[in-house]
Amino acid sequence: MMSSSAQTIDRSASSAPPRVSGISVDQLYLWSLRLTIIGIVFAANIDLPRIDRSVDSFKTGPQAIIKFAILVFGGALGLWGWWTNPLTRRLLISIQGGLLAIVCGIHFLSATQALEMKIAFASGVAFTSMYFLAATALTFLGTQRVLFDILYGMLLYLIGCLVAYVVIPDMSVWVEVLGPKQEVIRIGGLGHPNISGRTAVYCGLFMFAACYGGQLQWRWFLLWLPLLLLEAAVSLSRTPVIAAIVTFPIVCLPLLRRPSTIYAIGLAVLVGAIGLLFAESTVGSERALSKFVGASTKTGQAEEIYTATGRTRIWQEAFKIASERPLLGHGAGGSPIVMAGFSGHAHNVFLEVAVNLGFPAAALVLVLMIWNLRDGMKSKQPILVASAVFIFVVSLAERPLFSPVPDSMSMIWFLTTLWPVYIRIAPEGRETMILSSTKSREPTS
Repeated sequence: MMSSSAQTIDRSASSAPPRVSGISVDQLYLWSLRLTIIGIVFAANIDLPRIDRSVDSFKTGPQAIIKFAILVFGGALGLWGWWTNPLTRRLLISIQGGLLAIVCGIHFLSATQALEMKIAFASGVAFTSMYFLAATALTFLGTQRVLFDILYGMLLYLIGCLVAYVVIPDMSVWVEVLGPKQEVIRIGGLGHPNISGRTAVYCGLFMFAACYGGQLQWRWFLLWLPLLLLEAAVSLSRTPVIAAIVTFPIVCLPLLRRPSTIYAIGLAVLVGAIGLLFAESTVGSERALSKFVGASTKTGQAEEIYTATGRTRIWQEAFKIASERPLLGHGAGGSPIVMAGFSGHAHNVFLEVAVNLGFPAAALVLVLMIWNLRDGMKSKQPILVASAVFIFVVSLAERPLFSPVPDSMSMIWFLTTLWPVYIRIAPEGRETMILSSTKSREPTS
């Protein structure tokens, strides 16, 4: 007989669940899963530069060691779920689960010839731990519970960023050197501004999608919106903003099919066109263009737009370096070494994977992301659509996944990949059973 809440431990019908200090082992396990997910989403993004930023951070960096310890603990919980729950095993042997398992295996194969073998092996352990944890979390906690735990972790991190800036502003400010006499001040809080900005923007999309899907009340979204906008603005990270602009209308596609919405969009386009004509007639087209360039770039140079802030050159170099070891790459964590003169990584997930793990792994990641887009568009879950589109768009210009120590976006990507499979294979009524048995208290609409 299995536990009624999440089928965690086998026991005879006559025996009562074991208890530790008044809490059943099943409850202890479920709470361990929840707290680990929250902890990973919060801690995996922390990157305080004056503590450690070394490439060899797995051996010397306290931040990386703490993150790694949390991930390994989560992996142990995930392995227990795989061992005890047939539904978890079914999820992991699905096509998507199998492709993810192959990517995990490539991590370890690549580590055998990596430039930094210990870092590459540790990264493989961390990546695989996240793989097992994501599958187990879905099958034991259900999507509703996991979604709120992800949200709690993101909000906790963003609050921590604000507190860090107030308490230790010197550690929270990043100076980006754009040229000999050009610097930009960016505020990251607990992590790099790109990570903080990406988390803030995605959290906003996540909460909007949850409200739109009826999983969260709009008042909660409006309550947190000022903090999210502030964090996104001070980070000066444009890629997640562009990704949000692309993602938002796709999430709202069902709403956009309404005639009233179509008329409103048409009116907005008309007003925008009139405004553009007015701007050109009053200040001149060249001046209007220069104002646009100044507002949308850090240097005020148009070259920054058509070179994607210098990324085109970085992509060319990344492809060249990846071609030197096309099958297994330079090992996880290799890009900071081989691309030291080009920002330390490829600024593109697929090229980053090609550099570190080889072109076959990059192809698998591309297939999985396209599959996620397909499943997202077919589903009726706005959060799934938002996650799949946002991660794909950000991946074109940044590295939200496959850093040596996987960050929170990697966890979200695992869940986005496995969630549609879980929906298909989970017994009917399982979500209701899990929520009622664990007495969910999240604020829902």
